[in-house]
Amino acid sequence: MKNYILKNSPTIPNEVYELLPELLKKLTYEFIEPRERDIILLSSLVVLSSSFNSVRGLYDEQWVHPNLYCFIVAPPASNKGVMKFSKNLGNNIQERLISTHTELLNQYEIEKLNWFKKAKQNSPSFSDPIPERPKLPLFYIPGNTSSTAMYDRLNDSNGTGIMFETEADVLSGSIKQDWGNFSHFLRSAYHHETVSYLRVSENRNICINNPRLSILLSGTPNQVPKLISSGEDGLMSRFLFYCFESEQIWKDVKSKIKKIDKDELFTNIGYQIEAYNSILNIQKFKFDYTEEQDKWHFKYFSKKLEHIKDNSDYVSILNRLGLMTFKISMVLSVLRNGSRLDDITELTCSNEDFKAALLIINTLWHHSLLMHSLLPNQNEGNSKQFLFFEKLPKGEEFPRKLANEIGGKIGVSERTVSNYIEALKKQNML
Repeated sequence: MKNYILKNSPTIPNEVYELLPELLKKLTYEFIEPRERDIILLSSLVVLSSSFNSVRGLYDEQWVHPNLYCFIVAPPASNKGVMKFSKNLGNNIQERLISTHTELLNQYEIEKLNWFKKAKQNSPSFSDPIPERPKLPLFYIPGNTSSTAMYDRLNDSNGTGIMFETEADVLSGSIKQDWGNFSHFLRSAYHHETVSYLRVSENRNICINNPRLSILLSGTPNQVPKLISSGEDGLMSRFLFYCFESEQIWKDVKSKIKKIDKDELFTNIGYQIEAYNSILNIQKFKFDYTEEQDKWHFKYFSKKLEHIKDNSDYVSILNRLGLMTFKISMVLSVLRNGSRLDDITELTCSNEDFKAALLIINTLWHHSLLMHSLLPNQNEGNSKQFLFFEKLPKGEEFPRKLANEIGGKIGVSERTVSNYIEALKKQNML
């Protein structure tokens, strides 16, 4: 039954790809298969959310940055590993950070050597402090790390970075260890809340203000509960989920059709992203919706809330999807205005980017509900009933045949469809 539901999970509408800024159109255009194209779009958005982490916007009276958490969930051999191409978008930023660190490290070694020479002279007037070893900032932070190392890496990187893991077990394995228990840190970092740790034995006290962390994971359905125990787990609502299962077909790996080098494509666009990153880090860029977009955002999520307000898990998911819509809009707006970043410091969302972000989130809302129903100890009947309701036409009559088809896509019988319809009518939802 689980596999049947995953096979019928919705894909992102084609309209979204027509609305995207040009750079994302170039990347997604090269992927014909809908699942692959969706994965490329979502994984690229997460990498870009970390690349543009210095941009901020006021949401619910709090300053937020575009950083996203996303989990691609599919059985083995579903080609979810295609997200690896998106990593090339941030490689140039990583190389710049490491190159700068190498230069500073060489300079440090020379200064340290000179310091020791002066110290050996035993001059009474010599009181210069010993040179400090330069910090090692990273764009990509390994998921296979201890909580102490995680704090150190983020502290060295001024609170910014992205965890990019194609096997979710790498991160969940660390979290389950006594020395890697930073689940609480991930929850706090999502909302840029100050995080700190004190190690008395090491005389270390690290405090990270305004952390801006992004996370991109992929894994199988069985790997999700190792990281997120239930729908009540705070991490559940902080992640965008994309869940699916592909039909197994043999791919023609030696096709004679001339294909573009995707690694090269993403790497070349990565140079452009690195240039944007450099500009954004110099100026303080602000982002906002138009007044009309604010109204649409309120209307859309208010209407969703009407049908789920009695389910605290769903409410938590919906609330954060509202924030994620704002974050995705922020990323798209930076790309849309890339050629103008030298001349502006304020970004106003275009209607194209607002609509694209809302359509993406509308799709991922269904994926979040699906993922919620697959977690341990969930009431599968209630989850499926709401999934069924979400797929029905709104504000218009529909034939019973369509209701049966929708029920079939989420794996329920026609008899159960009848029960769902009666229950929804009693709740005044139909």
